[in-house]
Parts: sequence; structure tokens; C-alpha cells
Amino acid sequence: MKPYTVAQFKNMAGRAGRLGYETQGKAVALADTSFERDAKFRDYVLAPPEPIRSSFDPRNPATWVIRLFAQVRKVPRDGVIDLVCNTFGGFLANLRNPSWAHPCCRPWIAFLTAWSATSWSRMRAECFR
Repeated sequence: MKPYTVAQFKNMAGRAGRLGYETQGKAVALADTSFERDAKFRDYVLAPPEPIRSSFDPRNPATWVIRLFAQVRKVPRDGVIDLVCNTFGGFLANLRNPSWAHPCCRPWIAFLTAWSATSWSRMRAECFR
């Protein structure tokens, strides 16, 4: 079994407690020995989480938009850019260049919406097999 990352541990531990009822909770990490307990405390509780990164590449907006479409049931055409911008990758791209979204995504949105449903289904099958 693969060990949890520090970020995964802190995410789960941060959810301890009852949302809306308690402001604090308790998380338990099991250890067989005092040495293992100290190591887990040092390696999980005291350690900073790993840096997070986006899997989306703003230099390849077509793949970005297609991956998002694969995850949502329905999005209006005029909501696609907001959908892209509201991802972590969109947030990072916006930090680098606040006006990146429209010029980057608009041509691909027009291209993708022009496709027939059959072409879209074929493309999805090819990209996500």
C-alpha cells in the first residue's frame, strides 16, 4: 500500500470534526512503536505539504477544455471560459497574465462547438481511452 502524502494526510485531518457543529476535531494516526509514532508526527504533522501543481497546461487549451468537458455534465457555451478560469490551472494562468483566458480559449471553444455530436464522441473516446 502506498503511504499518504503530507498533503493528503493534512487534507483528511483538516476535515476531522462535524461541519457546522464543531470548530475543532481530532485526527488519529496509528503507530506500532514510539519510534514510529515520533516519525509519523514529524513526517506528517510537522512537515509542510508538498507543492501542488495543475495538470492543465495553458499552452494547450484544446486538451484543457476537452478534459473539463469530460468532467462536467453540461456547461453553456458562454460559461466555458469561466469553467476554465475557475480551475487551479486557470488561477495560476491568471496570476501570470490576467487577460490570457479569452484569446487563449475562444478559438478552441468555437472549434469544439462546431463539431457534430458524432465527432465529439469520437474525439472523447480517442483522448480518454
